[in-house]
Amino acid sequence: MSDSLKQLLGLCIKARRIESGDTAVNKALTKGKVNLVLVAEDASHRTKEYFTGEVQEHGIPLAFYGSKSFWGQVLQKPPRSVVAVTDKHFARGMLRALERGESHIMGG
Repeated sequence: MSDSLKQLLGLCIKARRIESGDTAVNKALTKGKVNLVLVAEDASHRTKEYFTGEVQEHGIPLAFYGSKSFWGQVLQKPPRSVVAVTDKHFARGMLRALERGESHIMGG
């Protein structure tokens, strides 16, 4: 993980601008609060397919990054398949950092 992504992620978590887990992310998507969806690379095919469809429907960028255990560790929670960034500035910065790294980014 790049230093800039690590830094942005830490700030985003402290600012409570992250939702994690299928239910919380779905709820935030429904309320129109999501600016970026991050799906673990080892998430199930069904989860990847579902959130790919959801972000396309809402016009939100999606990136496949990290593992479920990575996201759990970063968030200090059990493993997570999906994470949503709810601040547009953090989302923009993370997208830039991800584009410089190795992740698969879609839409937006």
